[in-house]
Amino acid sequence: MCIRDRLQAAGLRRPLSKGSRAELPVGFGIGILYSCTTISGPPLGLLFNNQGLAQDEFRAAISLFRITESIATAIAFSLLSVYTPASVGLALQILPCILIGLPIGRLAVSMIDPESFRRICMAADAWLISFGLSRLCLLYTSRCV
Repeated sequence: MCIRDRLQAAGLRRPLSKGSRAELPVGFGIGILYSCTTISGPPLGLLFNNQGLAQDEFRAAISLFRITESIATAIAFSLLSVYTPASVGLALQILPCILIGLPIGRLAVSMIDPESFRRICMAADAWLISFGLSRLCLLYTSRCV
């Protein structure tokens, strides 16, 4: 995946056609990854970047996935009685930062060229994936010793 990230950051893409046989495995893989690790951003970013979406389309697609994931997770957590008064209190403390940060982020992103935005996202994903994998490798090697 890191090689794919670097290729996309360099501007190389191979979009999937509508109805491609790869859509189901990619969607399934992203779903499994999210359900096991709650990490779906880098693979989603790769998928949407690979499709060559424009900046606004890219943001809309990511937003739709995030909203769907958040609603499904909130429903599951509610059914499992995971929410506590402390977690609700923390969420209420974080909410003003989100409400202020979203418009500021939207303004900042609107000032960036679409291709630069796409490349910045892919480079950030490559760094995040590399860091996560290196930490995972360190964890497993320290357990084996």
